[in-house]
Amino acid sequence: MADQKYDFGRGGRMLVSRAYLGLQRDEMAAALRVSPSSYQRWENGQGGIPQGVWTEVEKLTEAFDQRVNDLLEQAGGGALKVRIWRGKKPDAPFPGMWHRIVSEAMRENPQIEPVFPEDDKE
Repeated sequence: MADQKYDFGRGGRMLVSRAYLGLQRDEMAAALRVSPSSYQRWENGQGGIPQGVWTEVEKLTEAFDQRVNDLLEQAGGGALKVRIWRGKKPDAPFPGMWHRIVSEAMRENPQIEPVFPEDDKE
């Protein structure tokens, strides 16, 4: 787009947004549907970030926060075992993101217990 507006000097905000979501650089690039090299330039401050990207970052953050709230509601203030995994899973968010979601929910409700599938005997 010839009239596309870009934000410069906001690579730090992009890095912190990615960290909040628990994503690796390549995962954040995939979530934003851009090439890893474009994303890396944005985060390193070597290129302007298209302003429309911030809408996508906000959507990711809202979805993250909603999943945290969903876990808290599911626990209902009590104990809840939550499965976590080490690798990618086709029907779930990136593993790092899921770990961050569970850890945020645990901050609110320490009775939430993350377990690996092989350790979940129920």
